[in-house]
Amino acid sequence: MMRLWDIGDGVDTKTVIAWCTRDREDLAADFFFARPEFEGQPAALWLELFLDFCGVRIHDCRLASGQLGLCDIKERIIFVNSGMHEFVHHKTNLTALRTSTLAHELGHLRLHEGEDTDQVYVSSYRQGKMLRHPRAYQREREADLYGALFLVPLKDLKAHKSSATMQIHRKERKSLSNATIWKMIYRIAGDFRVSPTLIRRCLLELGWIESVNHKAGYKETLRLKLG
Repeated sequence: MMRLWDIGDGVDTKTVIAWCTRDREDLAADFFFARPEFEGQPAALWLELFLDFCGVRIHDCRLASGQLGLCDIKERIIFVNSGMHEFVHHKTNLTALRTSTLAHELGHLRLHEGEDTDQVYVSSYRQGKMLRHPRAYQREREADLYGALFLVPLKDLKAHKSSATMQIHRKERKSLSNATIWKMIYRIAGDFRVSPTLIRRCLLELGWIESVNHKAGYKETLRLKLG
């Protein structure tokens, strides 16, 4: 299977989205053939069974504080921090966060196997200081996007009522308040049983919304990206 970096340098987001979408469709088709009872259900409900189906092992264990997950590509093992509740916000849906972490690590498995880099990838709750490799930031964005599109396929996201409202407002160049956008993000996340952070990052990558400010100590303000 062609890997993402085989396409060449300067891969844009649209190309990555198309690649991730096709890969997800192919993988899901094989899984649904074996387990047809899950077709049509949110991927969050069958992700762990799917990973087992693909020969990927999941190991819940203690990792460093702030570290959500760890992916060993060579051994095809995803490690999930069993102590994440100790450093995330007390209102965080831990089940959704765990699911989103697994999907992110799946993104590394699908996108970065064979890449000429360290074959162990780390997901951090507050990313930044741990990203040392020149392509580390891009790899994390790619894994985030893959995980989001695996759990929330683009066609399903577009069909969601909140997403449709966003698109109508963008088309008509009408703004939505920051509070409304955040409510929509939480609504989408809840319906697909994923973390709001995953949906937020996905909408940012898709170019549907943009961050007005995101400084340490300040609540992030979002607005529709009207083009």
